[in-house]
Amino acid sequence: MDFSTEQPEHPAAKLERLRLGGGALLSVTCQEMIWNRTPGMIRRFDPEAYHLNLPLRGSAGVSQADRAEVCQPWEMQVFNTSKPFRIVNGPLRMLTLAIPHTVLPVAPHKVERLLARRLSGREGMGALLAGLLTRLARESGALRPADKHRLETAVVDLFAATLAHHLDTYEDLPHETRTRTLALRIQSFVRQRLQDSDLTPPMIAAAHHISLGHLHRVFQTLGHGSTLAAWIRDQRLAGARADLADPAQRTTPIHQVAARWGIPDPALFSRAFRTAYGTSPRDYRHHILGDTTARHRPRPTETRAPLSHNGDGVPDGQRSGGGPVPALP
Repeated sequence: MDFSTEQPEHPAAKLERLRLGGGALLSVTCQEMIWNRTPGMIRRFDPEAYHLNLPLRGSAGVSQADRAEVCQPWEMQVFNTSKPFRIVNGPLRMLTLAIPHTVLPVAPHKVERLLARRLSGREGMGALLAGLLTRLARESGALRPADKHRLETAVVDLFAATLAHHLDTYEDLPHETRTRTLALRIQSFVRQRLQDSDLTPPMIAAAHHISLGHLHRVFQTLGHGSTLAAWIRDQRLAGARADLADPAQRTTPIHQVAARWGIPDPALFSRAFRTAYGTSPRDYRHHILGDTTARHRPRPTETRAPLSHNGDGVPDGQRSGGGPVPALP
């Protein structure tokens, strides 16, 4: 591409690249610019890839294949490096996904129908794709080489599923792509509902209109190395641990933190936390925040509060009425 700007005295653009197998994810920050890719440039070099732009701040417009539309934040556009295009943007922060033609399981003539069209990144498959891309950009420094190859598969699957959704050809995708996409939808569904104590494998299966056995088989394709119930438990405990280490929440009772993460039984939470992290929730908070005042706070007596207390100082009367917490065995 060549580019032009009306402010040549300022740095034109900053690009950071995360390789994903044969593809890449670019984080782009730039001023007002015009980008052009001409037939001559294509003849000199063509990576033969689809690019997907996702503005996070500012707007960008793509012109290709006799179509021109402008994307606002959290809208997406696809374009093809093998065809001339023009991009016009204002001050912008954007993610750009590059995927080789050969790895995308959608026929080129079908992708052609979506070039330069605005696609939502706020709902459905588009939201899953946009969410994955932003997480990858945010956590790229912590990824290992093996992670990047595995994540390429997830990105390609969600990219293909997003295109297929807009083309109404989802059932034409390969079985493996549909299975992995379903697994990612399930994972996202669970992440959004970790605070719901009624989140159970049967409830998740019913929400996705599949059998319980199919749910477990699909979940295994994510490679977490655990059962769905164990993964839910681990995610809840990790969320609670983060809250216990938050100075802004140091006065929030431990049983409220646990209930917020879908574990309303304080004793069950304490046992599970100790099993996972080798210490009690109370001692973990004291260790991280350096707060020893709670250790010496007088406990209520029977005359002041006719309730016994467990090891976390939580009244037994505040426990859930023995309701199931399926994510914690």
